[in-house]
Amino acid sequence: MQWDYTLAQAEFAYNSAIQSATGQSPFAVVYMKPPKHTVEMVQLPKVPGLSVAAKNMAEQVQAIQAEVKQKLEQTTAKYKTVADKHRQLKLFKEGD
Repeated sequence: MQWDYTLAQAEFAYNSAIQSATGQSPFAVVYMKPPKHTVEMVQLPKVPGLSVAAKNMAEQVQAIQAEVKQKLEQTTAKYKTVADKHRQLKLFKEGD
């Protein structure tokens, strides 16, 4: 993997994703607004002269974002499993 190409995309994906702890993206927490440059890759139309390099870059961005999302979901699940081991169900009665 070429980190010089993928690190910026991974950082953008992480900073734009809504975090469960805050209900907001890290970008929105810092700047108090969502990023204006939301990246949503759509199917590019087939037009003459379409840049192969642009199409390859778009596919690479999609792949990186999917990988980062998967890794974050796996990490969250791992942390939840560890945290759940220490949780206890506590039942309270009226007057406790």
